[in-house]
Amino acid sequence: MRRAMSRKPAGALVVAAAALLVIALPAAEAATVEVHLVSAQFQPATVNVAVNDTVVFINNDSFAHDVIFEAGFGTGAAGSLAAGANWSHTFNESGTFKFRCQLHSASFDTGMVGQVVAGTPTAPPPAPKSPGFELVGVLAALGLVAALRVRPRRS
Repeated sequence: MRRAMSRKPAGALVVAAAALLVIALPAAEAATVEVHLVSAQFQPATVNVAVNDTVVFINNDSFAHDVIFEAGFGTGAAGSLAAGANWSHTFNESGTFKFRCQLHSASFDTGMVGQVVAGTPTAPPPAPKSPGFELVGVLAALGLVAALRVRPRRS
């Protein structure tokens, strides 16, 4: 007579293998992205980065600039980034961050401007549905069913 062999659940083996992979794989490292200030322009003007990535602004012009973000941080006073100098910022949260050079733009929309898009930008919430249309549809369906059931039978 043969004894039935018991099997250990394969699920435990899968969980153990997955745990080993997580431990063995290195964590994703934060990246550093460069933005060059050239000919009174930011190049590139739009930078897409992951959260915790760093953006380095490098002044390649022969004259001073600055980098001021709409959120209130930056290099400081107008002209505070000397020719050949650089300044960096690490983006620790998702969002779109507009920046400009105070010497070469009057607003964050025109002139020497740019933006950093960190992480996945949040989509605006969906527009609310018009209230009541779902209820009207349900009531119409119920009315149709009731009308079909109440119809007199023909003899």
